[in-house]
Amino acid sequence: MRISIIILIIAISTAPSFGQNKLLLETGGSLFSYSGDMGSFDQAGGGFHVGIRLNKKRKLNGSFQLILGSVSDDDPEQAPPTQGGTVTPNRYFKTTFFGVNYALNYHFIKNERWWVYISQGIGFLRFTPKDASGQSLVNATNTREDGEDYRNTTAFLPTSIGAIFYLSNKVGLGVSLSALNTATDYLDNISELGESGNDNIFQARFSLIIPIRLVSSEQ
Repeated sequence: MRISIIILIIAISTAPSFGQNKLLLETGGSLFSYSGDMGSFDQAGGGFHVGIRLNKKRKLNGSFQLILGSVSDDDPEQAPPTQGGTVTPNRYFKTTFFGVNYALNYHFIKNERWWVYISQGIGFLRFTPKDASGQSLVNATNTREDGEDYRNTTAFLPTSIGAIFYLSNKVGLGVSLSALNTATDYLDNISELGESGNDNIFQARFSLIIPIRLVSSEQ
Protein backbone atom coordinates (compact mmCIF):
# COMPACT_ATOMS: atom_id res chain seq x y z
CA MET A 1 0.00 0.00 0.00
CA ARG A 2 2.81 2.45 0.86
CA ILE A 3 4.49 1.72 -2.49
CA SER A 4 1.20 2.42 -4.32
CA ILE A 5 0.83 5.78 -2.54
CA ILE A 6 4.41 6.77 -3.43
CA ILE A 7 3.84 5.85 -7.10
CA LEU A 8 0.66 7.95 -7.18
CA ILE A 9 2.38 10.99 -5.66
CA ILE A 10 5.26 10.79 -8.14
CA ALA A 11 2.92 10.29 -11.10
CA ILE A 12 0.74 13.27 -10.13
CA SER A 13 3.72 15.55 -9.64
CA THR A 14 5.14 14.70 -13.08
CA ALA A 15 1.87 14.68 -15.05
CA PRO A 16 2.30 16.34 -18.49
CA SER A 17 -0.28 18.31 -20.47
CA PHE A 18 -3.51 16.53 -21.41
CA GLY A 19 -3.07 16.60 -25.18
CA GLN A 20 0.28 14.77 -25.09
CA ASN A 21 -0.93 11.72 -23.18
CA LYS A 22 -1.57 8.52 -25.07
CA LEU A 23 -1.50 6.37 -21.91
CA LEU A 24 -3.33 6.95 -18.64
CA LEU A 25 -2.88 5.12 -15.34
CA GLU A 26 -6.17 4.36 -13.58
CA THR A 27 -6.21 3.14 -9.98
CA GLY A 28 -8.46 3.30 -6.96
CA GLY A 29 -10.94 1.51 -4.74
CA SER A 30 -14.02 -0.52 -5.59
CA LEU A 31 -17.15 -1.73 -3.88
CA PHE A 32 -18.43 -5.15 -4.98
CA SER A 33 -21.79 -6.82 -4.39
CA TYR A 34 -23.02 -10.25 -5.41
CA SER A 35 -26.24 -11.63 -6.87
CA GLY A 36 -26.93 -15.37 -6.95
CA ASP A 37 -28.51 -18.28 -5.09
CA MET A 38 -27.94 -16.72 -1.66
CA GLY A 39 -29.27 -13.25 -2.36
CA SER A 40 -29.22 -10.18 -4.56
CA PHE A 41 -26.85 -7.35 -3.64
CA ASP A 42 -27.45 -7.78 0.10
CA GLN A 43 -23.85 -7.12 1.20
CA ALA A 44 -20.90 -5.12 -0.08
CA GLY A 45 -17.20 -5.98 -0.12
CA GLY A 46 -14.17 -3.85 -0.79
CA GLY A 47 -11.46 -4.15 -3.40
CA PHE A 48 -8.78 -2.52 -5.51
CA HIS A 49 -8.33 -1.93 -9.21
CA VAL A 50 -5.51 -0.72 -11.40
CA GLY A 51 -5.21 -0.44 -15.15
CA ILE A 52 -4.08 1.39 -18.26
CA ARG A 53 -6.33 3.47 -20.48
CA LEU A 54 -5.34 4.11 -24.08
CA ASN A 55 -6.00 7.63 -25.38
CA LYS A 56 -5.20 7.50 -29.10
CA LYS A 57 -8.67 8.11 -30.55
CA ARG A 58 -11.39 10.60 -29.71
CA LYS A 59 -14.36 8.24 -29.44
CA LEU A 60 -13.22 4.62 -29.16
CA ASN A 61 -10.28 3.50 -27.03
CA GLY A 62 -9.18 0.33 -25.28
CA SER A 63 -8.23 -0.26 -21.66
CA PHE A 64 -6.65 -3.00 -19.57
CA GLN A 65 -7.81 -3.61 -16.01
CA LEU A 66 -6.82 -5.73 -13.02
CA ILE A 67 -9.26 -6.16 -10.13
CA LEU A 68 -8.95 -7.65 -6.64
CA GLY A 69 -11.93 -7.96 -4.36
CA SER A 70 -14.36 -10.02 -2.33
CA VAL A 71 -18.08 -10.67 -2.07
CA SER A 72 -20.09 -12.47 0.61
CA ASP A 73 -23.63 -13.37 1.59
CA ASP A 74 -25.59 -15.76 3.78
CA ASP A 75 -28.93 -17.50 3.58
CA PRO A 76 -30.08 -19.29 6.77
CA GLU A 77 -32.94 -20.81 4.76
CA GLN A 78 -30.67 -22.36 2.13
CA ALA A 79 -31.63 -25.92 1.08
CA PRO A 80 -31.55 -28.35 4.07
CA PRO A 81 -29.28 -31.41 4.19
CA THR A 82 -30.12 -34.00 1.52
CA GLN A 83 -29.47 -37.67 0.81
CA GLY A 84 -29.87 -38.77 4.40
CA GLY A 85 -27.74 -35.91 5.70
CA THR A 86 -24.66 -36.67 3.57
CA VAL A 87 -24.96 -33.38 1.65
CA THR A 88 -25.02 -30.20 3.71
CA PRO A 89 -25.09 -27.02 1.59
CA ASN A 90 -23.17 -24.04 2.89
CA ARG A 91 -25.37 -21.25 4.23
CA TYR A 92 -22.64 -18.61 4.15
CA PHE A 93 -19.77 -17.82 1.82
CA LYS A 94 -17.08 -15.26 1.29
CA THR A 95 -15.38 -15.31 -2.08
CA THR A 96 -12.16 -13.53 -2.90
CA PHE A 97 -11.34 -13.03 -6.57
CA PHE A 98 -8.70 -11.78 -8.95
CA GLY A 99 -9.51 -10.74 -12.51
CA VAL A 100 -7.94 -9.23 -15.61
CA ASN A 101 -9.81 -7.89 -18.61
CA TYR A 102 -9.61 -5.84 -21.78
CA ALA A 103 -12.42 -3.42 -22.67
CA LEU A 104 -13.44 -1.07 -25.47
CA ASN A 105 -14.66 2.32 -24.24
CA TYR A 106 -16.97 4.50 -26.34
CA HIS A 107 -17.05 8.15 -25.28
CA PHE A 108 -20.29 10.09 -25.68
CA ILE A 109 -18.58 13.19 -24.31
CA LYS A 110 -14.83 13.81 -24.44
CA ASN A 111 -13.37 17.24 -23.83
CA GLU A 112 -10.74 18.89 -21.64
CA ARG A 113 -12.89 18.53 -18.50
CA TRP A 114 -15.33 15.64 -18.97
CA TRP A 115 -15.30 12.13 -20.38
CA VAL A 116 -18.56 10.15 -20.33
CA TYR A 117 -18.44 6.62 -21.72
CA ILE A 118 -19.83 3.11 -21.90
CA SER A 119 -17.62 0.05 -22.22
CA GLN A 120 -17.74 -3.65 -22.94
CA GLY A 121 -14.96 -6.02 -22.02
CA ILE A 122 -13.88 -9.62 -21.84
CA GLY A 123 -11.70 -11.13 -19.16
CA PHE A 124 -10.62 -13.99 -16.91
CA LEU A 125 -11.56 -14.37 -13.24
CA ARG A 126 -10.14 -16.67 -10.55
CA PHE A 127 -12.22 -17.03 -7.39
CA THR A 128 -12.07 -18.87 -4.06
CA PRO A 129 -15.28 -19.37 -2.05
CA LYS A 130 -14.78 -20.00 1.69
CA ASP A 131 -17.09 -20.86 4.58
CA ALA A 132 -17.55 -19.00 7.86
CA SER A 133 -14.44 -20.70 9.26
CA GLY A 134 -12.29 -19.51 6.36
CA GLN A 135 -12.04 -22.98 4.81
CA SER A 136 -12.13 -23.33 1.03
CA LEU A 137 -15.40 -24.72 -0.32
CA VAL A 138 -14.02 -25.72 -3.73
CA ASN A 139 -13.05 -29.21 -2.54
CA ALA A 140 -15.80 -29.51 0.08
CA THR A 141 -17.80 -32.06 -1.92
CA ASN A 142 -20.18 -32.69 1.00
CA THR A 143 -21.70 -29.25 0.37
CA ARG A 144 -22.86 -30.17 -3.17
CA GLU A 145 -24.61 -32.98 -5.02
CA ASP A 146 -22.65 -36.18 -5.72
CA GLY A 147 -20.27 -35.67 -8.63
CA GLU A 148 -20.83 -31.90 -8.69
CA ASP A 149 -17.34 -30.48 -9.13
CA TYR A 150 -16.24 -27.19 -10.65
CA ARG A 151 -13.21 -25.14 -11.56
CA ASN A 152 -12.65 -21.90 -9.70
CA THR A 153 -11.84 -19.97 -12.88
CA THR A 154 -14.26 -18.39 -15.31
CA ALA A 155 -14.64 -15.91 -18.15
CA PHE A 156 -16.48 -12.67 -17.51
CA LEU A 157 -17.92 -9.92 -19.75
CA PRO A 158 -17.89 -6.62 -17.83
CA THR A 159 -20.35 -3.95 -19.01
CA SER A 160 -19.79 -0.45 -17.63
CA ILE A 161 -20.94 3.15 -17.71
CA GLY A 162 -18.76 5.87 -16.26
CA ALA A 163 -17.53 9.44 -16.17
CA ILE A 164 -14.20 11.17 -15.56
CA PHE A 165 -13.72 14.79 -14.48
CA TYR A 166 -10.29 16.30 -15.12
CA LEU A 167 -8.77 18.81 -12.71
CA SER A 168 -6.64 21.75 -13.80
CA ASN A 169 -3.47 19.68 -13.27
CA LYS A 170 -4.82 17.12 -15.81
CA VAL A 171 -5.40 14.45 -13.17
CA GLY A 172 -8.84 12.87 -13.47
CA LEU A 173 -11.40 11.75 -10.90
CA GLY A 174 -13.48 8.86 -12.18
CA VAL A 175 -16.56 6.92 -11.16
CA SER A 176 -18.16 3.98 -12.93
CA LEU A 177 -20.76 1.28 -12.42
CA SER A 178 -20.25 -2.21 -13.83
CA ALA A 179 -21.90 -5.62 -14.07
CA LEU A 180 -19.13 -8.22 -14.37
CA ASN A 181 -21.42 -10.83 -15.98
CA THR A 182 -19.57 -13.98 -14.96
CA ALA A 183 -19.93 -17.32 -16.75
CA THR A 184 -20.10 -19.36 -13.52
CA ASP A 185 -22.80 -20.34 -11.04
CA TYR A 186 -20.28 -21.20 -8.31
CA LEU A 187 -19.19 -17.89 -6.79
CA ASP A 188 -21.26 -18.98 -3.77
CA ASN A 189 -20.45 -22.71 -4.13
CA ILE A 190 -24.16 -23.32 -4.87
CA SER A 191 -25.48 -24.40 -8.26
CA GLU A 192 -27.54 -27.61 -8.57
CA LEU A 193 -29.00 -27.09 -5.10
CA GLY A 194 -29.93 -23.50 -5.99
CA GLU A 195 -32.48 -21.89 -8.26
CA SER A 196 -30.77 -18.99 -10.04
CA GLY A 197 -28.61 -18.98 -13.15
CA ASN A 198 -25.04 -17.68 -13.33
CA ASP A 199 -23.87 -15.56 -10.42
CA ASN A 200 -23.08 -11.92 -11.00
CA ILE A 201 -20.98 -9.21 -9.37
CA PHE A 202 -21.80 -5.50 -9.36
CA GLN A 203 -18.85 -3.09 -9.12
CA ALA A 204 -18.83 0.58 -8.14
CA ARG A 205 -15.41 1.95 -9.04
CA PHE A 206 -13.82 5.17 -7.76
CA SER A 207 -10.65 6.08 -9.62
CA LEU A 208 -7.74 8.43 -9.94
CA ILE A 209 -6.61 8.82 -13.56
CA ILE A 210 -3.03 9.96 -14.00
CA PRO A 211 -1.29 10.80 -17.29
CA ILE A 212 1.80 8.67 -17.90
CA ARG A 213 4.89 10.53 -19.08
CA LEU A 214 6.62 8.64 -21.87
CA VAL A 215 10.31 9.39 -22.22
CA SER A 216 11.17 10.21 -25.80
CA SER A 217 14.28 8.69 -27.35
CA GLU A 218 14.94 12.02 -29.08
CA GLN A 219 16.47 14.66 -26.87
